[in-house]
Amino acid sequence: MAFITEAALIALREGLEALLITGILLGLVTRLGRPDARRHVWTGFWAAVATSLVAGYLVSAYLLTTFEQNGYGAWFELIAALAAVVTLTYMVFWMWSHTSQVLAEAKQRVRVALTTGSLATIVFITYISVIREGLETVLFYSALTSQASLLDILWSGALGFALSAVLVYLLLKTSKKIGLKRFFTATGAFLLIVAAMLLTHTVGALTELGYLDPQPAIWDTSAAIADDSITGRLLHATLGYTATPSLLQASLYFGYLFIAGGAYLYQAGFFHRATTQGAKLLRGRVAVTALVVLLITSLVATAGANPTDTIAGHSHGGADEGLETASLPSDAQVAVLLRNHGEPIYYNETTYQSFADFTERLLRVLGFGALLEVDQGTVLLDKDQPFANEPSLTPSLMDAWTHDHAGPAVWVGSPFPDVQQVPMLDGYYLAPGGPGLGEPDVLESAGLSAYQSWLQMEGYSPMHQDKEVVLERTIQLLEARYGEQVDVTSAYHIIPHAGPDERLEDALANLDLAGADLLVDAYTSHLHSDIMNTCMMQPTFQAALEETGYDGDVVASGPAGTTQVFAQGLATSLAETVEAQAGDGKVAILLTHHGMTPGFESPCRAREDPYNQQAQAMFEATAEALNATLDPALAERTLILQVYGSGAGDPDDGVLSPEEALEEAAAWGAQRVLDVPYELPGNGYDNLVNHRLSYGFTPDQAPYYGPGYETTLTRDGMHITVLSSAFAVDARAQAQAEVIAHVIDKALAQHTDEHAH
Repeated sequence: MAFITEAALIALREGLEALLITGILLGLVTRLGRPDARRHVWTGFWAAVATSLVAGYLVSAYLLTTFEQNGYGAWFELIAALAAVVTLTYMVFWMWSHTSQVLAEAKQRVRVALTTGSLATIVFITYISVIREGLETVLFYSALTSQASLLDILWSGALGFALSAVLVYLLLKTSKKIGLKRFFTATGAFLLIVAAMLLTHTVGALTELGYLDPQPAIWDTSAAIADDSITGRLLHATLGYTATPSLLQASLYFGYLFIAGGAYLYQAGFFHRATTQGAKLLRGRVAVTALVVLLITSLVATAGANPTDTIAGHSHGGADEGLETASLPSDAQVAVLLRNHGEPIYYNETTYQSFADFTERLLRVLGFGALLEVDQGTVLLDKDQPFANEPSLTPSLMDAWTHDHAGPAVWVGSPFPDVQQVPMLDGYYLAPGGPGLGEPDVLESAGLSAYQSWLQMEGYSPMHQDKEVVLERTIQLLEARYGEQVDVTSAYHIIPHAGPDERLEDALANLDLAGADLLVDAYTSHLHSDIMNTCMMQPTFQAALEETGYDGDVVASGPAGTTQVFAQGLATSLAETVEAQAGDGKVAILLTHHGMTPGFESPCRAREDPYNQQAQAMFEATAEALNATLDPALAERTLILQVYGSGAGDPDDGVLSPEEALEEAAAWGAQRVLDVPYELPGNGYDNLVNHRLSYGFTPDQAPYYGPGYETTLTRDGMHITVLSSAFAVDARAQAQAEVIAHVIDKALAQHTDEHAH
């Protein structure tokens, strides 16, 4: 669990104010000779606490969930952040100078209530005093949910509240003196830093909503202090540090602190002796006006800017989403790299290195780099019992390079933790020395796990051939549109070794970069996740590009899976399949994604990984198009569900696993179920093995599919078919060509507009 400094600080501040006024009221009714009224004070306090908890639960369980499930998570983040910034700013300035007045008014009202015998008034006074702090805490925590898990926020807040209780006890129950004025001044200053951090979060929300173009970083201090380092995390938690801020984020952060922080310190008397209340209020109005001007100016300036990315010295339109480029003349030359994830056709000694390189990058991105320090020899697998989770007396041993070993070797059971998205062996043999000495054990384990997968696919992956069909069609579409003006090639991160030019370095060398005015970086996965593309694949591409010496403009095209042409094309193809297999009863269609744990934080950017939001948009567009394409009578008896093939399974995580989807389909009365792994561009490990295993198959049942790479089974009276991923080739290619053409055409149009003026 992570400690959230902002959550603890907010709870400390709000808890101190709530408990302090409660303690003072308890002491007051006792001194006035009415100790019996203490229970009314406590009644008001606990009623306010209960109301705050209920409000927090409703916001988390219903309001936030409703926003996210309907694809409006970014709107919730934006509204909550802006409301929290406004409230924090007001609270810090107003409470600093009005705390004594609030306490005095509360005391006077209690005296009147005791005199008139209206003890219910005491309950109300305490309730109102405490509920304000509770509801403010709910608001602030809502703004933090997009940056940290709710559990981490709650336990961090509990520590802050506990500390506030200790401070109030020391103040009210002992003779110790606590400098509350200085304490409130110091916590107020830190809360303004929290407000500045929340203000920068609005940039990400506005970008996701499409009101801002993705903004590149204006500097990169990752080499000195990385975001995921201990120092980086500490500085982010306390000061809002990020290694790669955009111009707008930096402007809002430092501008807010300069204006609001400067006004606050001036009010507190840091630069002079405290002035009159009227002057303080005047400066507060000036500060608010300046903040509004800052926000509007920053948005206008950034929206009109042509962003440049200093990474590798190239102009770049931002990770995945960027659509801004330098302007291009009508006869400009454009180079396009179709960049693919990749999957080897066979597993052999030449493919192991691809898996080792990929796994090493993934472990570092996920924060498991320490596993790469473990090297005890050579990791081995029993070829005769490759899926055994217990040792054999006479194993037939093989290493990750597919070489045989005579031994001796020791059985090792489940040595590595469950690392998300990194396949590992459940158990293996370990031999001292050998070719694995000098190679991290975890990489050999990952390689042999891939070997197991190849066994489950009959020793062959059709992914490369499926993908090549889409790539070739995409190239044809681009060449038909731009002719000799475009030069297109493709490359793979994990090398299939089916051609000599499939490495990034080879593909870039074959492009005519010397004569190119623009390079389009087209990551061809239908959805773009930070963990796979921005954090892992894109740096590899940038390093390969540096070797070419290219110093022109580079722009990244967006995810093809969220386009309307993708949704309609797949819907048209699926409608034919559904109508052919539907029969007369109810039909459930499972539109299945690869999947990622909901709420997964980006390993290299201060935001939630965009995969889940893109997956939701892809599902909604495809489901809507499919409903409109199906025969109306068939559409009425068809249920369409979104499913995560992996990264799901918890009944409370908000997404359906295949097993959960089948339960829902059965409850609905479906007689046929069609599971469509539509996110994947072809058949490979994720579809033919990983997704099939989610239906409860065991290794000895492999392969799990028949002709056409389809799987059929019956469960709870339902006939279930898991379809092949290789379908709707033209729709996938057209969608990919469309997002590439979008950035090219935008550059051409921008050049025309500039010369027209």
